[in-house]
Amino acid sequence: MQQNVELQREIEAFRSKLDYIVTFINEKLDQKKTTPATSSSVSMLQLAFENMQQTEMKLLELKLKSVSQQEENDLLKYLMEKSQNISSIEQMQLFAIIEQRLLEREIDLVRQELEITERKAVQLEQAFEN
Repeated sequence: MQQNVELQREIEAFRSKLDYIVTFINEKLDQKKTTPATSSSVSMLQLAFENMQQTEMKLLELKLKSVSQQEENDLLKYLMEKSQNISSIEQMQLFAIIEQRLLEREIDLVRQELEITERKAVQLEQAFEN
């Protein structure tokens, strides 16, 4: 439980950083529209975008860890309660379910990362086209 609280705090800290980075990028893009683009402004935008990507990835990892930890805790509690009256076949089925959920979570994380990357790539293309 304490670990989940700590993860929630870290998530909020990363959200704040992410909001700051998005605001920073928007300001820089607005400046780029009004002034000629220089190599330093482009490199600042690239740096801000890289920081934003790293922050988003850390945020996703923390969310996944928090959710995974809670689900695993719930499943372990359930297994402990049922372990006294459970057959080996049922135990194997439960372990298979746990393994399947872990794989599904990994797939979801990869999908989220892909969606974020695709959105950011489209945004950057649009920003540099303008």
